[in-house]
Amino acid sequence: IQMLGYSAPQQLHAAIAAIRSHFEQAYDLGCGTGLMGEVLRPHVDHLSGCDLSRAMLQEARAKQIYDRLDGDDVVHALTQQHAASLDLITAADVLVYIGALTDVFLAAHHALKIGGLFAFTTQACAGERFIIGEDLRSAHSERYLRTQALQTGFEILAFEAVSVRQDGDQAVRGWLCVLRNSADV
Repeated sequence: IQMLGYSAPQQLHAAIAAIRSHFEQAYDLGCGTGLMGEVLRPHVDHLSGCDLSRAMLQEARAKQIYDRLDGDDVVHALTQQHAASLDLITAADVLVYIGALTDVFLAAHHALKIGGLFAFTTQACAGERFIIGEDLRSAHSERYLRTQALQTGFEILAFEAVSVRQDGDQAVRGWLCVLRNSADV
């Protein structure tokens, strides 16, 4: 992880903490081995996570930081939540595996309370929408992310250019976003 220069959980936590310090119900999308969960745990009363990989979930379970873990994709996991039940949804370096994000944003909007936060990182690209890069990861444009947020009932609280990880000796450009559920869609 240090070789990759991967610091998305720490960067996301800092951006979230600048807005709000404590959450009752949080959901960590694509939780993997629990790197984001480790950072969130002290600030959350009930922490859930989901991932498609059973091996990753097994490692996360062994850390005993999550109250619940689901073996599911992010959209389905969110649509299974009670409407307006979560205060925080995180997706640290997960949206790089999804091109079109409308369903993710709509599912997050469904699951979040009004005022709840959706915080995520993704790789960056220029242009109007998103691309699949040479690394087979999706990269999203600023315009696309901002449009998706506004069309799905979110207010943009933070939108920062960041380095999401290292690829060889090159920093991978990305976005760090914190959105607030502010409206009915």
